[in-house]
Amino acid sequence: MTVLHYTRPMTAAPGNGVRQLSSFVQTLERGVTGEALRGNIAVRLWVLGGVVAAVSAGIGYIVFGPGEQHQLFRDLGPVSFFVVAQTLLVGLLGLLIAAHEAPASKVGRATNFWFLAGVGFLLLSFDAPLDLHGRLGEVIGNQTTIAEEIGFHRTSDAILAVYMVAGLAVATVYAGELLRHRRALLYFAAGAAFIGGTIVVDGFAAQGSWMWVFEETLEVFAAACFVGAFASRLQESIAAQGEPVTR
Repeated sequence: MTVLHYTRPMTAAPGNGVRQLSSFVQTLERGVTGEALRGNIAVRLWVLGGVVAAVSAGIGYIVFGPGEQHQLFRDLGPVSFFVVAQTLLVGLLGLLIAAHEAPASKVGRATNFWFLAGVGFLLLSFDAPLDLHGRLGEVIGNQTTIAEEIGFHRTSDAILAVYMVAGLAVATVYAGELLRHRRALLYFAAGAAFIGGTIVVDGFAAQGSWMWVFEETLEVFAAACFVGAFASRLQESIAAQGEPVTR
């Protein structure tokens, strides 16, 4: 397998010194971009995520006992942390794509699909560790029971469904952009399918330890799909612009 490493071309520093990247940001950019170009990152994350989930379930079963194998899938356990890390990576890739292709104007950058999606995933990466949807669900649940009335276990589950609908709405508006990048679109579709599965399991299925394990594992695979989509798009962007790539 040929491994590609991206090297951002050196550019002259702007006279006014605006937008100069710090050494930390430059290092982060090189690392994220290089990882995105190294083989098929989605497949590597699927394999790694599957191993993390399987080992976590096994340790949970052995240490905490039958019916408690989900313990390492809770809060910021290894599985949840892995999902958060992938989600953060997606957000960073989105910002890098926009930096390569979006117009320099603030309006052009703010309306770029990859920029909007990147910001959205960055926000989602903070949702899990801070349990933002859970907190919001608790507030709303104190005022209405409509989520439970339509079949959700909790209001927070309905909020996750709203997240997905909002994402699909943005994707629909920018359907033309996605259709131009079929490989990224396939990854997106697979990721959306996995997310749909997590919402069904968490919101409607009978709750239990193994079901918790199954739901969180679906999230791992979904996040890997989204990383694959953004990494694929970044590869196309770099190739199209003819920026230097070393082998």
